Amino acid sequence: MREVYRTRQDGVRRDIAEMIKTARETLGLSRRQVAERMGYSNLDKGCARIAHWEKGAKPLRGDRPKVLAQALDLPPTALTDLVNREEEIQAEAALADATRKAHDAGVIQKEIEALATQV
Repeated sequence: MREVYRTRQDGVRRDIAEMIKTARETLGLSRRQVAERMGYSNLDKGCARIAHWEKGAKPLRGDRPKVLAQALDLPPTALTDLVNREEEIQAEAALADATRKAHDAGVIQKEIEALATQV
């Protein structure tokens, strides 16, 4: 079941990566120029982050989706909507995992009780 959530999350992350790269290339900007527009003081670090986001290797967090959308002349919610969807999928996966663990614990508890009555 975890694989289903991972596949969905990977799909959203690919959509985010594609949107970032396409927008940057459409504007004719380098990663360094995007990093400058985002206000990075360490442009090498900014370039590396953008490269990770374009590959879908790292998630966007905090204010980065809005700041990046602005740097790429995208609507403010263009990236935040996708990032929110990715976070929803993570939450769904965590809930499903917790539910499975609770169910397994309940089954084990019933087995223990059944064994205890046999003794």
